[in-house]
Amino acid sequence: RDLHSFPTRRSSDLSDAPLTALLGHPANDVLESLRHKALIVERTAAASGHYAFRHQLIREVAYTSLPRAERTALHEQVAERLRYGRSFGERAELIAYHLTQASELGSGDARATTAYAAIVEAAEAAGRRGAVARSQELFEQAARLTSDPSLQVEPLISTAQTALRRFRADLAVR
Repeated sequence: RDLHSFPTRRSSDLSDAPLTALLGHPANDVLESLRHKALIVERTAAASGHYAFRHQLIREVAYTSLPRAERTALHEQVAERLRYGRSFGERAELIAYHLTQASELGSGDARATTAYAAIVEAAEAAGRRGAVARSQELFEQAARLTSDPSLQVEPLISTAQTALRRFRADLAVR
């Protein structure tokens, strides 16, 4: 059951402090139990206390074994913790990922609207840090997420503007 407590199929690093915050109780016993069962391994290249699932399939089974409502709630919790955690370049994109997952797993217009806004914010952040290809992909994802044509206009315009910024005439001439 403790294996199911890890919320994301994309997570490759399991560390004590974030898991303790997410679980609401100390995670070191859970991590030690999982390590003893050979489901996770300590990452020796990282600082002490960092673990990873032994295999991708173990991580996938743990994730898909959770009920949808619990996966939805965990994605929302992770997004909330990321929002108020330390800042790093891809933070907005990770928040958008988790809110999009919560929107796809759960139901409701509020979740979809929150995910849409997070994706647009992530696309803008990616563009500011020079990741224009990723920015374009995120704007396209935002446009696909909503069925409201009035909300699709802004990300589609941004997609086109980003595509123009990516255009390299010197390569087109060759």
